[in-house]
Amino acid sequence: MARGGLEVSSPLSASELAALRTLLAIDRTLMAWQRTSLALISFGFTIYKVLEGIGTQDARTTASPRVAGTIMAAAGTAAMLIGIVDYVRALRLVGLEAAIEAHRFSIVMAACMVVVGLIVTVGIAAHAV
Repeated sequence: MARGGLEVSSPLSASELAALRTLLAIDRTLMAWQRTSLALISFGFTIYKVLEGIGTQDARTTASPRVAGTIMAAAGTAAMLIGIVDYVRALRLVGLEAAIEAHRFSIVMAACMVVVGLIVTVGIAAHAV
């Protein structure tokens, strides 16, 4: 029997549905961490580029845009790491350890966000971006 484009051999029990809803809620929480992380990283990069353009006229403020951008990008990267730890902890807490898979899209995107965050943070700090 097909339901919503998925092939289901038998109806899910109430406990299976509850586990699925819990898993999806934990995934949504990780996606909220991703959204926050992306906002912080991109805001840090934007602050860096905007203040860098303004700061070229005043020699005293040349380091300030780099510091502000680095702090924001590092905060976004740290937020994503905290989100990943929270995600794994929540799955273990409710007994869904089997859902911690390397190919889960939410975990793959979170890992990519950490890599991008590190690249942006190091790039701003090294003044190479």
